[in-house]
Amino acid sequence: MENPQFFKNQEDVPKGAKIVDAFPGALHELFFIEHPQFKKNMPEAQEPLQQFLKNHTIKDIWVYYPWNNIAVRIPEEETYTKLRTARNRNLITEEEQERYRNAKIGVAGLSVGSAIVEAIVMTGGSKVLKIADFDTVEISNLNRIKAKLIDVGLNKIRVTAHGVWGLDPFADLYLFESGITMESLENFITKEPKLDIFIDEMDNLEMKILAREVCKKVGIPVLMATDNGDSVILDVERFDREPN
Repeated sequence: MENPQFFKNQEDVPKGAKIVDAFPGALHELFFIEHPQFKKNMPEAQEPLQQFLKNHTIKDIWVYYPWNNIAVRIPEEETYTKLRTARNRNLITEEEQERYRNAKIGVAGLSVGSAIVEAIVMTGGSKVLKIADFDTVEISNLNRIKAKLIDVGLNKIRVTAHGVWGLDPFADLYLFESGITMESLENFITKEPKLDIFIDEMDNLEMKILAREVCKKVGIPVLMATDNGDSVILDVERFDREPN
């Protein structure tokens, strides 16, 4: 699967790509985030804003998405991540946000799991993600997987990965397109990068049990949400704190 490509200059972007320049707007946003005493409609903000725009040292980067031939100009990763998580400030601390960003999370099963992946990425979570599913998108999946009609027939991994990179082009994804099997289960959980959290959205009951046995052995917490008729089961296994 093709990853996003990064270029320092617009001249290096493949010819014919649609160009989206998000950099100027990002600088405006950054000014007001870093200077909360000003509001966008305040006349007294205009002079310091113009000084900031004139003197800033923020570097830009071009992100090219080969699957839809679009290139977007954005700030480099640190600033982009700061912008994307700016509205989290009153919800979690900077330290918590950093821990959340650095957590290595694995999600097995991408029907319900695709919504979990989306929520993690949307809120500035895990840069390193392992995702696993062997199946393709079907019309009946469209009530729970973040996909479009034009995605029907594509692997769920591909659709989910494109969604992740659309929000966070810097995400480091490990893709298990054959899903979780007896042979790949331990690698998915323990092989570098070793998971900090395993999220189980698999349908196979045997694999659910085996996954917990592996996580218990190495002290990795497990989360699972699943439907049970007209109710929901939420399972939290803190093998990191309660190995027994």
